[in-house]
Amino acid sequence: MAYATIFDGVALSLGNGFYKSALIDLNEDALGGPLMVEAFNRMATLRSYVDDNFSGRDWNLASAMVINGEAGMQMMGDWAKGEFLKAGQKPGSDFVCVRFPGTQGSVTFNSDQFAMFSGSGSSAAQEAMASSVMNPVFQSAFNVVKGSVPARTDVPDMMFDHCGKKGMADLAAANAAGSLFGSMAHGHTVRPAIQSAIVDVVSAHFNGEFSAEEAAEEMVAAVAAAVIIQTAEKLQQNAQASGDDTQEQMSTKVTLINIIIEATTAAPANHDLFVTFELAPGSEPTQGDDVGYTVICENAAGTDTVFAQGDLTGATVHTADGAGAGAITLNPGTTYVFVMEIDECAPTANTDDVLILTVDGGGATYEELQYGDRKSVV
Repeated sequence: MAYATIFDGVALSLGNGFYKSALIDLNEDALGGPLMVEAFNRMATLRSYVDDNFSGRDWNLASAMVINGEAGMQMMGDWAKGEFLKAGQKPGSDFVCVRFPGTQGSVTFNSDQFAMFSGSGSSAAQEAMASSVMNPVFQSAFNVVKGSVPARTDVPDMMFDHCGKKGMADLAAANAAGSLFGSMAHGHTVRPAIQSAIVDVVSAHFNGEFSAEEAAEEMVAAVAAAVIIQTAEKLQQNAQASGDDTQEQMSTKVTLINIIIEATTAAPANHDLFVTFELAPGSEPTQGDDVGYTVICENAAGTDTVFAQGDLTGATVHTADGAGAGAITLNPGTTYVFVMEIDECAPTANTDDVLILTVDGGGATYEELQYGDRKSVV
């Protein structure tokens, strides 16, 4: 994660617009463009400043190196300050806290949150907890000890040290200026699979596997590949019956293995999902036209629910080279591929759609399609 934290700062140093476009909006031109190449060039320069044993070192051990005079600086969040305080060092005297070079006026944040569910019957307790946590007195007391910056920007800074005062001032200024962003490195801009894809490329480049130009190309490809592959099965619903009816209803079900966006730019443009699937263990052979799909999404204006529907007629046997012979009957133990046409629900960056697969006389599979950005394939 240290690589990613550094990369966060480097990307932000190239401008708020670039950071937002590349690491929040996942714009393909930004991910693979000249500023991304420059970001990786700067990462290569920073790589030349670290010692040979950096790989795998925990951040607190790196803090200890700075404290002991074995290193000159560390790029880390304000939580690292606790290590310096524990060692008896004084902020503003023994060490200083500064923004990443080139990012003054902008801030990326990492925060902890409490989630509270509606309809739980505990709204009074929830409100009391939220009120306590966000109380300025508590915010001051907690963050002074932890070394972090209060979530509220109206908390008095009189109890904070040099680093705390600076962090609070920087946060308030960035918030007022519209230059406060979630940290990609710490999970506040994109979904985990996309974050992992980005971090993998950053780490590989930092370890010398890619040039700056190659890393920018890999960044586009890695994000595109991670966009859809988050279809961990969310919910299975099978009709409830008794006796033989229960056995029949649960006997056949589709298991999704992989989903990739297959978008074309040639006219007329279309947006399809290239789906790899198989029948779940214990399923009975079934016909492709007995398996229906429905993708549920919002229209482009966000004002209405839209449905893209069809069946798996035309599914083909998956081979090492891709699609093989067409399959009339789908059999368990065989992997199939199918192009799912969803023009009514064209993938939109950073949205969630729902995919439902139903087998006539069998079970239903519910999947959440989580989109980031995508790379068009002609």
